[in-house]
Amino acid sequence: MKPETVGRSFGVGLRVVGKALAASLEGSQSPSQSAGTVNQAVQSTRDAAQQVRSEVQKTRSEVVGKAARSTARGVGGFLRPFARIGGILWLEVTGAIFFLIALFVGENLWRVRDGYALGANHGKFLLIAALLVLFLYLGVSAFWRARRK
Repeated sequence: MKPETVGRSFGVGLRVVGKALAASLEGSQSPSQSAGTVNQAVQSTRDAAQQVRSEVQKTRSEVVGKAARSTARGVGGFLRPFARIGGILWLEVTGAIFFLIALFVGENLWRVRDGYALGANHGKFLLIAALLVLFLYLGVSAFWRARRK
């Protein structure tokens, strides 16, 4: 609420109360009529004060919201380069882990290499070979994505 509006609201309320009090002091009204007028003036002043409070509350919430948005933008701008570097680092670490797993799978493939033909370990050989291809693919793709970032 603008300062002019707040001042106007208080001014109207004070004038109404002042007129009611002046009228009751002059004796132009009976005491019951002047009490009713004063009660009406007090109620209008309370209504104006409530309106001012609600406007102040709305203004506070707007200021707090704007400050929160500005802070979030600032922090986001500060962390953006770290997020990029962190993403690249994450891809490289996962790629290295996939290559390490592929190394162990390759070692097991070497142990059952005699089962590549239709021997007793043929199913195990094919499974281990498929796992080796999978982990090699995951390792290569992780490094490829890290390089593109």
